[in-house]
Amino acid sequence: KAAEASSRTVLRAMTVAALTSAER
Repeated sequence: KAAEASSRTVLRAMTVAALTSAER
């Protein structure tokens, strides 16, 4: 479903943001 893909994309974006924040 589109909602499922969207949720997965958001989750991935949050993970990347968290990693970037932790790196700083």
